[in-house]
Amino acid sequence: MIPRPVKRYRTPEYPVRLEVLADPDLLLRNVPGNWARNAVLMGALSALLATQSCRPAEKTGGAVKLDPAAVAVAPVFEHGEGRGSTGCVAVAPPSFLSEEEALVVITEELTKAGLEMSGKNVVLEGVVIPPPTMRVRINDKEEEVTYGRPEPLAMDLVDGKHAIGVEYVSMPDYAVLGGGQSLSSVQSYDFRRVAAGVAARVKEQATGIRFGTFYDPMVGVGPDWLGNAGNPKDQMAAWKKACDEAQAESKRLLRLQVKDFVDWLKGQGAI
Repeated sequence: MIPRPVKRYRTPEYPVRLEVLADPDLLLRNVPGNWARNAVLMGALSALLATQSCRPAEKTGGAVKLDPAAVAVAPVFEHGEGRGSTGCVAVAPPSFLSEEEALVVITEELTKAGLEMSGKNVVLEGVVIPPPTMRVRINDKEEEVTYGRPEPLAMDLVDGKHAIGVEYVSMPDYAVLGGGQSLSSVQSYDFRRVAAGVAARVKEQATGIRFGTFYDPMVGVGPDWLGNAGNPKDQMAAWKKACDEAQAESKRLLRLQVKDFVDWLKGQGAI
């Protein structure tokens, strides 16, 4: 089988993600008739959709829209290489820091600085991420093809009062935010480069935001745990210990990224 990019496809008859993001009240206006006649059900539905919108007071039309004079994008603060590979070539396999764990660390540090990152997955108006890419071999030649559609950037956390938003580049985000991927069993990652690409795109396209990008430090699990290869139980315990140590180091490095961002915000007079 030879994979080929899709050149044409029919327009879906249902609302696509961009339409829903552009019109947060779309679902509320299109509820079934028997639901609309039930006051209790409609009240519960309205409350649910309100909690899911995650829109700060300044947000209109599904996007953050603030004073253009406030635009400023922080550099990517480098703590951790953020590079590595998975697959047969991985001598020190990476221990990825999940988005959930990372956002806990980020929120903790920003809260200490007096910020309230209550907005989650908030669309940044005007910033569009191109379709992801994949490296494939076609007719004995490796080519890069695109798939999917351009998507708006949805910031992980936002403080609407101070017009501050942040994005964390995690492993699931990698291809979507510009990292690309391969059909090979070997995958290479450069989180720091992708974070810099996101920051550059926001700087070019955004209005009214102070923005910071963080990335997975991608600390590798060292080979020392292999010294316990004689006993499977000891080996598993050693592997878990090595992974826990790598995770702790990743969190420490991410915390340093956020602290540098806080210092940058202070220098900007934002906090």
